[in-house]
Order: sequence, then C-alpha cells, then structure tokens
Amino acid sequence: MLPRVLEWCADLFAATSRSRGARLLLVPLSLSLAAVVVLPLVTRFGVQALVPAAGMLLFAFFAALRVVSARSDVWKAATLKLDESGQRPKPMTDETLAPPSAVALTRLAHAVDRARRGRLTEASDLVSVVPPELLRADEARLRDAIRASIALSLGDRKRAGLLAVGALPSGSDDLDRQLGRALLRDAWANTARVTAITEGWTKLGVDDGSGSPLVTLQRLVRTRIDTSSIGQMDPKYARVLAEEAEAVGDAELANELVAQSRSFRVYR
Repeated sequence: MLPRVLEWCADLFAATSRSRGARLLLVPLSLSLAAVVVLPLVTRFGVQALVPAAGMLLFAFFAALRVVSARSDVWKAATLKLDESGQRPKPMTDETLAPPSAVALTRLAHAVDRARRGRLTEASDLVSVVPPELLRADEARLRDAIRASIALSLGDRKRAGLLAVGALPSGSDDLDRQLGRALLRDAWANTARVTAITEGWTKLGVDDGSGSPLVTLQRLVRTRIDTSSIGQMDPKYARVLAEEAEAVGDAELANELVAQSRSFRVYR
C-alpha cells in the first residue's frame, strides 16, 4: 500500500512516467479531495489545521524528489565516463520505502552501469525486474539497449538486432556504438538496408551536432556509397572511419581509409 501512495505522491509533481492526460485528471481530483478534507478543519480549528496538510505536501515532494534523483542516476550511469566521479549510481536501499518508479529507475541505473562494465549477467538480472510501464520513452530505449547488448553477448544476433532497432539512439555512447556496429554489420551487404537504418537514426534526432557515435557510423555509410570522398578526407578522420569499417567487417573499405590516414606523411 505504501509504495502506491508514494507513487501517487510523486505523480502529483509530474516525476513519473504517467501520461499527461492521466495526470490532468489526477491532479484536480487530488486537489479537490484535499479541499474537501482540509477546509472543514480550517473552519473549525483555524489555520493550525493546515499544518498536517503542509506535512502531507512535503511528504509528496520528497517522494517526487526520490524519483527525480533516481532518474538523474540513470543518465549519469549512461553518459559519464566510467572513471568519472558520480558515474556509479547510489546503492539500492529499502525498496518498500520508495515509489515504484524510483525503484525501477534505480535498478535501471545499476543495470546500465553493469552493462557498460561488461558485467552482463548482473545487468540481465537487474533489467529483468525493471517494469517498462514505469519508464519514460527514452528510459525504455535505454532498457532495450541493455537487453540488446545482453542478447549480442549470448550470440543471439537476431534478437539483438530486433531490440537495437527500437533502442537506438539509447543515450549511452558505449551502447550506441556497440549496437550500431552490430546492426550495420548484419546489413552491410545491402546498401538500401544500411541507408534505411542510418536515416532512421536521423529521424530520431541523431545529427552532426549530437556527438553520438552513430554520427560516425552514418558517415561511414555515406563513404561506402561514395568512396570518391575518401581522397579529400582529413587523414585523422579517415583513421576513425577505418576503425569503424573494420568493426562492421568491411576490410576493403578499411584499407582504403587507412591509406588515406597515412597520406599526411606524403605531404610532409
């Protein structure tokens, strides 16, 4: 019962994944209920009757804060460097005293951290107990990216690919790089397919200014389609693309890019 109350409290402050429509109904209903309870008490006992109401509001605020803090831990775990301060999520505490959304987000944060560190068995155990209905859309993609990474490690490339299509971009560069490479590697022989994959990333917000490793993979696909651009490519960037070409299994393209990356020696 207590977790449900805490979730309801957090939802009053728009901290959960509940849809806007549902929240528009919940908030007025909650305020109306509070007015029905509090106003008669104020009439009878005066303003001191507001003290319990203020206490309940503070209780709701801290429940929402617990969810917000857990959500922050998710994205720190996903985006910060592994040796950076604050990247590791805070330890999991008594789940019976937290809103279910906070519990789900805390588990997700630890699952992301484990996945990025290659501890996929632990990540699998954690992500399996993260209810997707308690996550926002970007958090659900991150969850699916972890599941795809786990499937990839188990050799289930078909399942990994299906999960990765819906997961990318996940918001984690490490996961995006791994899964993006895997998707393109499986589709590399089909130009139309790899083009469709990278165009799909663009529609989801991946662009040259995003800094995502998916941008580099998009450029690799464009280079594969038009290899004439290699001759005008900056040698340092050619080396970067060569590594990606090797990762997707195109040795011929990788060799061309490596040759361009060494071209600066010719001009010295």
